[in-house]
Amino acid sequence: MEGNDWGNAWLVKVDKYGDTLWSKQYGGSSYDYGQYIDKTSDGGYILLGLTNGFSDSDSRDANDEVFLIKTDADGNEQWNNTYTAEMYSRANCVKEMSDNGFIMALSSVYTWPGESLLTFIRTDAFGNIVWTESMDFEKSESISKILMDEEFLYFIGSVGDNNYPHDVFVVKMSFEGEYLWDQSYGDENNQMAIDAVFSPAGNIVITGKTGSFPYNINALSISQNGDLINTQTFGSSYYEIPYAMSLIENNEIIIVGLVGTDEDKGDAFALKLTIETTEVEQIPWSTCFEFNFFPNPVKDKSTLYFELKTNSVVNLSVSDTYGREIATLFTGYLSNVTQQIDFNFSGFETGIYFVKLEAEDQVAVRKIVIAK
Repeated sequence: MEGNDWGNAWLVKVDKYGDTLWSKQYGGSSYDYGQYIDKTSDGGYILLGLTNGFSDSDSRDANDEVFLIKTDADGNEQWNNTYTAEMYSRANCVKEMSDNGFIMALSSVYTWPGESLLTFIRTDAFGNIVWTESMDFEKSESISKILMDEEFLYFIGSVGDNNYPHDVFVVKMSFEGEYLWDQSYGDENNQMAIDAVFSPAGNIVITGKTGSFPYNINALSISQNGDLINTQTFGSSYYEIPYAMSLIENNEIIIVGLVGTDEDKGDAFALKLTIETTEVEQIPWSTCFEFNFFPNPVKDKSTLYFELKTNSVVNLSVSDTYGREIATLFTGYLSNVTQQIDFNFSGFETGIYFVKLEAEDQVAVRKIVIAK
């Protein structure tokens, strides 16, 4: 980065086509590493990260600091604050509170592997500390999501060390920083929390990955008192890694992530669950080992390559970015060999489209960019 041999925190906003709207850098003369970002109620952003993180190329400095930067909707810095942390710190996550202040979660490791520290900091609307609370643990903990209701804070993450298994981990505190309880959830498998939401009934639904590679998806539901309601594992012989979860209906959630046959390539997936029973309504795992266009971006003609696992009736359709189906490319019966089909996209306007392949009640989707 200009004027900084170590690097700055970098924030980029793009439009729905992936074109850059603006790009901003934040930091000073040392290393500045953004680790978490969230949108604020005024349309701006709150950015959490580490600064002064390295004393040389091979070791950590014992005086790491955590930074908190507030920007407006265009990424212009409004204020920043730093907070002293322990060695090997990680700035886990931050969330805006109802008074426009912020709550953040930090994790530190004293020995590796060994004793660790979770630190929770509440600030006012300008980043000034209101209170700080810390918790010591014998294993390494990290927080991946903060939830809050009208009275309480829930910190959802993972606990473990270099010797598996990890477990899902939840801490409940009051808005004033009073510790109420912590609880871990797991079995002999490695389980790590990635995202969480409140259900309409007020329970907490958590998703993450379980097992060693190939991973599967784990979903569990707990009460606000920490009681386990139910837990389910979903997946196939592929690996599946969830990245985000959202409440889409009164009793449904959708989990999105990556599914594939190895760590180097995969497809996007969407998994829809009912919250009360965590039963799967649809698992659109890809039936293809390969599903790709070349060239992509395309000006007029492109070739689709894919391979089916079984002989199947195949339907190929194109949708726009609003999810509207605008064309059918192919419908017919194909055998389980490598397929190569040429398509002419000259009649399409410039933009981003999604080609959906359906075979034997399975679905895979690829993005294609048409640039003329």
